Amino acid sequence: MLARDRKRKIVLFYPKLHGEGIEEEADFPPLALLAAASMIDRSRYDVRVVDLRFDNDLERNADELLGGCVCAGVSALSGHQIQNGLDAARLVRRKAPDVPVVWGGWHPTLFAEQTAAHPLVDVVVRGQGEITFPELLESLQNGRDLETVKGLTFRRNGSVVSTEDRPLTDINEFPEIPYDLVDVNRYLSPNGNGGEKFIYYSSSVGCPHRCGFCVISLVYKRRWFALPPERVVNEIESLVKRYGIRIIQFADSEFFINKRRVLEICRLMVERRLGIRWRALLRSEMLSRYSEEELDLLRDSGCDQLIFGVETGSQRVSDIIHKDNRVEDALESAKRCRQMGVEGHYAFVFGFPGETREDMLASFDLIAKLKEIDPHCLIPMYFYHPDPSTPLYEKAEKMGLTPPQDLEAWGRVDYNIKEAWAPWITDKYADLVKRAVVFYLPAAYPADITRGTLTHMKSKMERGRKKYLFRLLHHLAKIRVKHRYYGFPIEWRMYNLFHRHKYR
Repeated sequence: MLARDRKRKIVLFYPKLHGEGIEEEADFPPLALLAAASMIDRSRYDVRVVDLRFDNDLERNADELLGGCVCAGVSALSGHQIQNGLDAARLVRRKAPDVPVVWGGWHPTLFAEQTAAHPLVDVVVRGQGEITFPELLESLQNGRDLETVKGLTFRRNGSVVSTEDRPLTDINEFPEIPYDLVDVNRYLSPNGNGGEKFIYYSSSVGCPHRCGFCVISLVYKRRWFALPPERVVNEIESLVKRYGIRIIQFADSEFFINKRRVLEICRLMVERRLGIRWRALLRSEMLSRYSEEELDLLRDSGCDQLIFGVETGSQRVSDIIHKDNRVEDALESAKRCRQMGVEGHYAFVFGFPGETREDMLASFDLIAKLKEIDPHCLIPMYFYHPDPSTPLYEKAEKMGLTPPQDLEAWGRVDYNIKEAWAPWITDKYADLVKRAVVFYLPAAYPADITRGTLTHMKSKMERGRKKYLFRLLHHLAKIRVKHRYYGFPIEWRMYNLFHRHKYR
């Protein structure tokens, strides 16, 4: 205890993502914040990570938490997380006014000068923080000029100063993510996975693709850094032994970029008999590159769920957003997932700038084809949220989007609702998309899925007092899908009336 008391304390805040009154599921640890702390010398610094999704009563513990603190950090994405981060920074200013408040994360990186101009921000760490943040700490402690540290933005004499960019560093030069800085049991998500312990793990960062709506390729300059298979499986095995993990969700933006690496990871998982299940995100064309024998290896290693970024069923929109693939690739992936016995999730985004009604209907058509192949597949649905500084964001501005002009305004942007803040996404449009994707298309291709609006639809058609009503709903939905007509939604309204199950 005495040794810890002699250390200099650093408090790192991970703010809530949602606004007031919205319940938040914290099923993932703050990996980016933990990564930024991974190279801090913990023999000299007492690092405290405060996840405000859990620890939301800061006032009660503020004096103990901030007593002896030499630096506070805030990580933030665009949206309400900024506002919640500002609340944490205000507390630091009030309780420990001499403690510098350092901001990092994607939004401060993309809007470094605007962020640094705010009075509750002393320094911005741009880009990767693993090297920059420890160097900043040493400069603050030793009174060195901050201009000697690459990758910083800060105020000086009334002006905002940015130092030279720090080159991107291969993550193989960084140590393992320090999960021990948080209470891992908080994030194991036992309730949503059949009681099995589940955790997010990152084996790579960045992405070589050029999707026009995504900030990842922008921040990492279309570069991709990946840990080697041996290290990946060693770290997963360690998580399994330390925390009893049964399901790994790869947090990589695209896990399947290097086929040889994926297959070697799978081979090592089988060889070590880890007995886990794993899930990952990938582009819709990636699975077609694997032979039947290689697909068997994926399955045997524990792959039980794949999440595909399909985005759209319109080739015209796909080309506009620079997906650089064919929309039909998703159909081949669906066939392969069904063949493997893997649960396929096919994510669609509606409301891209320039999307027409025909483009929207093309997405509905593709969803119908996916459901024909595998009625049990799931269709995560999102509305386009303009991410700052991306190529598509510029197009959104030309279509009437007014970007926030300061950090406080960015904190009021609600990224967490289904309807985006893009002015061309009207309530009428959003309602049409919702009822088509979550109601009519699942009704047209019934399955006994346990998530969504129409759960156990197939069983309800076969037995029970209301089976004839569900059969009628199925036939009406098939007619609607065939004729691409989703107006006058009398079935949708009646379903909501009788089941009191409105989509939110």
